[in-house]
Amino acid sequence: MGTTTADTFPVFVLGAPRSGTTLVRWILDTHSRIHCPGETRFLLALRDFYESPHTVPNLTALGMTEARLIEHLRALVLAIMGELTAKAGKSRWAEKTPYYSVLPNFIRTLFGGECKFIIVIRHALDTALSMVNALEEKLWIPGLRMVHETDQQFGLTDIPLLRAARIWSSYCEHLDAFRSLYPECCFVVRYEDLVAHPKRVASGMFEFIGEKLEPGLLEAVFRSDHGGGFGDPKIRRTRSIESDRTGDWKSLSSGTLKVVSPIVNAQLAVWGYPKIG
Repeated sequence: MGTTTADTFPVFVLGAPRSGTTLVRWILDTHSRIHCPGETRFLLALRDFYESPHTVPNLTALGMTEARLIEHLRALVLAIMGELTAKAGKSRWAEKTPYYSVLPNFIRTLFGGECKFIIVIRHALDTALSMVNALEEKLWIPGLRMVHETDQQFGLTDIPLLRAARIWSSYCEHLDAFRSLYPECCFVVRYEDLVAHPKRVASGMFEFIGEKLEPGLLEAVFRSDHGGGFGDPKIRRTRSIESDRTGDWKSLSSGTLKVVSPIVNAQLAVWGYPKIG
């Protein structure tokens, strides 16, 4: 492609909303070379444009190949992210938008495979509880983008915890399929491992994208300015990577676990968590 090198390719942070993606963004953004801004979300519109039943046929009829269209779209993304990165005084970029979890294959196509994906996974019910809490505090609108975008057929939309569990399972199912197809471009970060062993997990993550964990980086994460934009506002109340922010789901009743378990158990097993219920 001529637009990236071994240590400048784009990096995309994927994962269900409320799974720890903002923490990973802040860690990446603290690196002296990497700019990882607030959620841009514009690739969703770009994907919709590309996959419109009219776009490719119409442009092909006018003499533009699909490959050339992809080149133009890639150039647009590189121009936008390049300008943001230059303004931040950095030399490469990463992008964190949880809703991009529904279009990793489009992103891979856009960059001709020259990109990396960091997949953030958190226990289903801790994620779901965080979704519900954010909903109650009006910090989040559930299901803006999800794999099963017609989830009303399940009759779960009026029970927030079940809806959140369905969203988590949908994202995880999609991400598991993608990493199975392209394991070489995916690195999984389990939130529980990250907060328990931040240096080890962050070192592996940076190595995966061709960088090193810089001395003092983890200590500087919450002292650095990470700009505005969309993301988890609660992280701004935090002062360090907290290892005790896991396992809240264990306080749920056995009845609740029994109802939720059919929704989440398959994907819990896939990502190495014990089944519940």
